[in-house]
Amino acid sequence: MSHPCIDWIPSEVALRCNIFWTLDFGIPELPGPKIWIEHGIPDNHVLSKRQFHDDVHYLCNNNWTYDNLKKNGLMAYHVGSIYTDMTIPRRRNPSKLVYAPQHCRMEHHSLPVEWNQEPLTKLELEKICEDYDCDGYITSIVDDTQRDLYDHLNPIMSNRFYNMGREHFKKCQFLYENAKVVYSDLMSTFDIVAESHGIKVIGRGNQNMPRDYDNIEVLTDGQSCARILKVIKEILDGFS
Repeated sequence: MSHPCIDWIPSEVALRCNIFWTLDFGIPELPGPKIWIEHGIPDNHVLSKRQFHDDVHYLCNNNWTYDNLKKNGLMAYHVGSIYTDMTIPRRRNPSKLVYAPQHCRMEHHSLPVEWNQEPLTKLELEKICEDYDCDGYITSIVDDTQRDLYDHLNPIMSNRFYNMGREHFKKCQFLYENAKVVYSDLMSTFDIVAESHGIKVIGRGNQNMPRDYDNIEVLTDGQSCARILKVIKEILDGFS
């Protein structure tokens, strides 16, 4: 199954193992070692023990998922992600408020509707800009955002799956370079990585994940892809 978190892996490596990014549809019946690569930070799908498998190698992009899986006796590795590698700011010019609304309606994913967040208004965003001395705001939306809710809020859009995610990575890098403050409706990959770059994050209403973790750490040294390939090759070397 295609996903930007795995599509970049060279075919000479990928074809020797059974790599996947979700366990929602079961484990593909392919030859080679079974390797799961985390995409969301953290991926709340592996919070459930029904997603735990003794024969799967879990390549984690944050310390919380890694610690949780190791605690349950699973083969886990803290390696990072292509997202953190590709979105490292080249420079920082922090002046904007970046509004990161929820990108899908919860009822479309069989999740509690009380997790839905109402869009902020122009007046609310302008007030946050005033409070934090921001030079205007940008609203970050993605391919499955209900766009009509945010069209009037200076949106910048990216498709997370187009061109192996490169369009989305480039947008997020631009936002990290220019964000002074991020307002996030729900805790997500975007704002967790923003914090790792020293950007102030506010908002985060009703949570879409359990709150039994603190201080999620991600690897932003630009070496995540190299670590992922190194671990995969070590797994392949030990596979029989």
